[in-house]
Amino acid sequence: MTKKISKKELKRLKEQMGVSDIRHNRPPVGRPAVFYYRQIHLHLDL
Repeated sequence: MTKKISKKELKRLKEQMGVSDIRHNRPPVGRPAVFYYRQIHLHLDL
C-alpha cells in the first residue's frame, strides 16, 4: 500500500480490528492486543 493512511482511516481500521474494544476491556494478558496490532501492521504493509 503506497498511499499514506490518515489518522482517521487508521482509527477506523483499529476499530474494525477491535483494538479499541481490547483497550477498554484491559485483558489481564497483553497478548490479544499485541496480536491485533500485529494484524494492523500486516494490513499496513500490504
